[in-house]
Amino acid sequence: DESVEDASSQLLNIMSKQDTTMRSARVASESCLLSECNAVHNCLRSLVAIERSALEERARKLQMLESAVDAIDVRKDIDIYIQNDKLLPGGSSRTGDDDDGGVAAALAVLNSHVEGSSDSMPHPNIERPNHFEGWGAADNDAENDDTDDVEPEVFGEVINLLFDRDQGKSALAGPDSPRRGKRERTLSESYKLEKEEKVALAATALEEKSKRGQSFRQTILYELNNQRSKKTEVEGEADFESLCRLFDSFLSGCGREAIDVSNAKMAMILSQTFYYIDRHDDNSVDDRESRVYVKNRISHHYIWSDDEFWDHALEQCVAESLQKSGVLLNYVKSSVDVRAVPTKCIKWHDLAPSEYADAAAQVHSVVFAQLGTLAHSMLEMDISGSGSTARACNFVRRLSIRYQLPLNLRITLLNHLQNNS
Repeated sequence: DESVEDASSQLLNIMSKQDTTMRSARVASESCLLSECNAVHNCLRSLVAIERSALEERARKLQMLESAVDAIDVRKDIDIYIQNDKLLPGGSSRTGDDDDGGVAAALAVLNSHVEGSSDSMPHPNIERPNHFEGWGAADNDAENDDTDDVEPEVFGEVINLLFDRDQGKSALAGPDSPRRGKRERTLSESYKLEKEEKVALAATALEEKSKRGQSFRQTILYELNNQRSKKTEVEGEADFESLCRLFDSFLSGCGREAIDVSNAKMAMILSQTFYYIDRHDDNSVDDRESRVYVKNRISHHYIWSDDEFWDHALEQCVAESLQKSGVLLNYVKSSVDVRAVPTKCIKWHDLAPSEYADAAAQVHSVVFAQLGTLAHSMLEMDISGSGSTARACNFVRRLSIRYQLPLNLRITLLNHLQNNS
């Protein structure tokens, strides 16, 4: 029994040592695993810290780059580039800073207008027709029955009635008698009635959109042009309103043919000549400030808001100026006898290639002057000023592109319009 007890005691000791060893091994393995995981964790934290530091450095540099990009002035850089490029051989053209193309367009304009064809050129002088054209079947319809008896002298009589008040006084003059007062009233009413009838007849005739209507309008332009050298003031307010009525009917009858556009331009000029002095204006210092011009009454007319009218007007003005200037004749080669060559036979290709740019510059100068004049007229014919500057600027931009006007001339015109608005 003692031997069994000793053996069992030894066995228990051995099993206890085994358990202790297993626990020690397990604790050691768990300690190693924990230490390994902590080492990995620290490594990951180090990697994150390193990446964060790199990203912060990159963000700092990116912020510096962003600030540098925001500070870029594109136009200034382009100007610097152009200035430096001009210093290089071939970097600057012979015309300098004004060279931005448009030579071919200018030569095309010169070539199309130098002949002054009758299709686009109106009659240069204001003449009084000896008879009215357009008595064919197309113009002798029911709409024109009221003006069938209109003669050229009618418009002269109407203008004289509106400007010469002595005619009314002479019509009332007569021998003294008890019935003179009644006779004067009767003659005065008859005189006014006759004047109103003639004004109404003339206004109806001026509104005709036909060849005969064009003759009517040419005739009254002739009479008005003669009248402005005699007397430009209309003394009676009623007579002034009648004159404005004639101008309004005149413009309503104008189409977009060359002669009508020319007549409308002349009417616009004459509307700034004739006036009436408003005696009821207490704020005026002198008679000049009290003047009411015809243009103040016709500024509402729809023709002034029609872009097609202003386009045709500029085309006519440019054609007239080029025809008078003789640009091509000034540049014909010296070897050619100019006197032996008809003007209409001279074309742009008769010029030397070195003369193209100078000829184009002259065309641009003509377009610049006429475009500025018409743009100023647009402002003049819009008395209210509502949107007139914007319309004039749009007109300048649109026609400058059409005629390929150099950029510096466009800017000059636009600045002038905006500063004087």
